[in-house]
Amino acid sequence: MPIAVLYNRKSNMLTDHTGTVINAKYFKEIIDGLPVITGFAVNNGSFRSNDYGQVELCLKPALALISLINTDYADLNVKIVNLSLSNRLVVFLNLANGKQIKILLPFYFDIDAPPTQPQMDHETRVLENKLDELRDVLKYVKQRNSTCSEINLLFKDQAVVK
Repeated sequence: MPIAVLYNRKSNMLTDHTGTVINAKYFKEIIDGLPVITGFAVNNGSFRSNDYGQVELCLKPALALISLINTDYADLNVKIVNLSLSNRLVVFLNLANGKQIKILLPFYFDIDAPPTQPQMDHETRVLENKLDELRDVLKYVKQRNSTCSEINLLFKDQAVVK
């Protein structure tokens, strides 16, 4: 079952929780509800139709985030996860008021080499803590009737709100 669209909403590629590339033509009815993963290159930038069924390990950091959101943080509406920068996930959330907000989350990985399983386990635990912090920051911003366009959670025990 697909959990994300690859590249953009018009893409013909989806992925499941393992990073397996799926043809979107079989899932047209659910594409609009899926987050988009961008900022990576499949097969060094060129995709061929015979690549369906291939597992793309470069998607692991984004898939870890989306899996956490789907299981424990359903109140966070992730629209885009960008993997173009090493050591961070750039995430765009839709808020209840219809606005979109940029979130910077730490996730240590090399764009050119997928993380190992022990690295994934560690970074996923860190990500869980950061998502808890994000919930707290979003509550704080809402209570203050404040508006912000970005929340940076890259620092230990600190959030920078812009």
